Amino acid sequence: MPVLIGTASVIPELGYAVPPGEWSLVVSLQTDEGLMVSVPLTMTITP
Repeated sequence: MPVLIGTASVIPELGYAVPPGEWSLVVSLQTDEGLMVSVPLTMTITP
């Protein structure tokens, strides 16, 4: 399933990009059967 990652920062120096490094992403999805939560997915952001 495609996941859109939106960013916003209150620190102007960071701008609106995800800083480089290793990050974990967890997706929660509300369905008719209840809440489904993914396992942490590791991703690497490169400059």
